[in-house]
Amino acid sequence: MARAAVDRGSAGTMEAFGAETFVNDELLRYISQRSGKLYPLRLHFFLLIKWWMETQALANSWAPSLKSLHLCLCHHVTNQGFAEAINGFPQLEELDVTFCSLNGSVCESAGRACPQLRCFRLNEHWSILQNERWSMLQGMDDDTEALGIASTMPGLQELQLIGNLLSNDGLMAILDRCPRLESLDIRQCYNIQMDDALKLKCARIRYLKLPHDSISDFRYRAYIVSSIANSGSDFELDMYDDLLDVVTEDDDADFDDMDGFDDTVSDGGMYDDDFDI
Repeated sequence: MARAAVDRGSAGTMEAFGAETFVNDELLRYISQRSGKLYPLRLHFFLLIKWWMETQALANSWAPSLKSLHLCLCHHVTNQGFAEAINGFPQLEELDVTFCSLNGSVCESAGRACPQLRCFRLNEHWSILQNERWSMLQGMDDDTEALGIASTMPGLQELQLIGNLLSNDGLMAILDRCPRLESLDIRQCYNIQMDDALKLKCARIRYLKLPHDSISDFRYRAYIVSSIANSGSDFELDMYDDLLDVVTEDDDADFDDMDGFDDTVSDGGMYDDDFDI
């Protein structure tokens, strides 16, 4: 069925491609062989996906068209593999990296390879576990990713960094060097202290979400909390009751309802006609 959809798209009837769970190396190779005729091609990688990317062959075939790339829970994607592949996507405007194992230099790699990047989301896999009462990472800060964004993404308009370890200095660098930034989401970035200087800098941001704001509308929250409840990890299970208090304080979320994951369209509505398989 997926191959049939790709074939229809290569005939000029598909403008976007959305997929969850079942994507594998064989299907990716099949798509890459035909993707030169798809404009634009958009892939969403979730759950059990193994993406080793085959770097240049895959990247070169997508290069003329790919504008939006979403990676979620892609733990088999390495920093090196990402850096090699991202160089083949110079037209990319939207990049979402959520709950992956990518860190550090990933921001600089993306910024240098994708000069037209307008929307960037980098959400940490531990972010929803983080709480001021029991955070394992409390007191630590790391501005590597923030400085990578600041130095390579001057045209950025939308930025989401849920659960990042950046400090005030890192956020200041982003605000100073990304003058077009209109939307900023730094929820659960607990190293940020909103002092007068930061408040003044953030005054120009039209859509601002601060560290202690609710995550009730975060697209992937339900999956993460459900996975914690079923993980079997003693550490995670011990914290599960507290976690439910944290993430449900503003709403009555049903963590067994995964319907939200059918919505693979960008919040910005960049592409409205995703082809769901």
